[in-house]
Amino acid sequence: MEWAKAGPEDLVALVTVTNRGPADVPLDVLATIWFRNTWAPGPSAELPVLAADGPGRIVATHAALGQRVLSVDPGAECLFTENETNASRLFGGQNRTPFVKDGIDDYVVHGRAGAVNPARTGTLAAVRHRLVVPAGGSRTVRWRLRPADAGMVPGGELGTDADAAVARRRAEADEFYRAITPPDVDADGALIMRRALAGMLWSKQFYYFDLDRWLQEHRAHPLRAPQRADVRNRQWFHMQNGHVLSMPDCWEYPWYAAWDLAFHCVPLSMVDPAFTRGQIELMLSDVYLHPVGRSLPTSGTSVTSTRLCTPGPPCSPSPQGRASALTGKRTSSAMLSRNCS
Repeated sequence: MEWAKAGPEDLVALVTVTNRGPADVPLDVLATIWFRNTWAPGPSAELPVLAADGPGRIVATHAALGQRVLSVDPGAECLFTENETNASRLFGGQNRTPFVKDGIDDYVVHGRAGAVNPARTGTLAAVRHRLVVPAGGSRTVRWRLRPADAGMVPGGELGTDADAAVARRRAEADEFYRAITPPDVDADGALIMRRALAGMLWSKQFYYFDLDRWLQEHRAHPLRAPQRADVRNRQWFHMQNGHVLSMPDCWEYPWYAAWDLAFHCVPLSMVDPAFTRGQIELMLSDVYLHPVGRSLPTSGTSVTSTRLCTPGPPCSPSPQGRASALTGKRTSSAMLSRNCS
């Protein structure tokens, strides 16, 4: 899978599927687009909408983000449902809508036609490409997400302009990785290094965590008549974060992988020194501290604990000091020592 930016908000994606076997193989490839469910836990000013807009086009409309258009192969099948939990299946409750998030699976895998919205609208959509991949061959599908007011593209959104954008970004990436790869590394080693660093960059994500709201949604806020005592993070209700962080992968965590992030800083310093130093300083800043002065816990532990290194080892100063050295700047010993207790 390859992603290339044709512009600051213009994303082109190529997915190439290769069949290494001796026979032709039918294969479904699905691209999914959805809005995060911010309406179920409480009131929302306006429900976002995904809607079909002719063959191969899905328009995404959001009150704050405006309109985006996802362009796909006109022959692909666009499926729509709602990004809502199937409460009936999981809890024996009642669904607000007959179209729930596992409706795509029910339609594609189990053939239940009524599982997706025939009106072709919702808050979660999937584009279904039904391919036959020849023996020893490959098939490629293209997607493009861009602002609705971006204007017409010569040759169409998925035509030569998209291919040219991918070619430019490939060439830039090749030049970048050649520049940072040590000369004594062979071709296999260079490929491993490139893929490892690309994985590090891919796992960066905007991390927005409003603990006050999150705890209210889970009925566990200690200052607002809590109904549950088994929810993590109850002692951090003051925290509200909105930063780009390096995470172990792209899943949306309700906790901080501070232990992992500390070691991420070492390889990231090779490709983005400014981002690396920013990560070190961010995790040691008062924005990410408990009022008693303790830092965040290591990965896999609740931030309810105010001890950073439980149950993991006291690990942060070593990799952060190493990363600081690689970026050419030093983090103060006071900041480093404050990060472990």
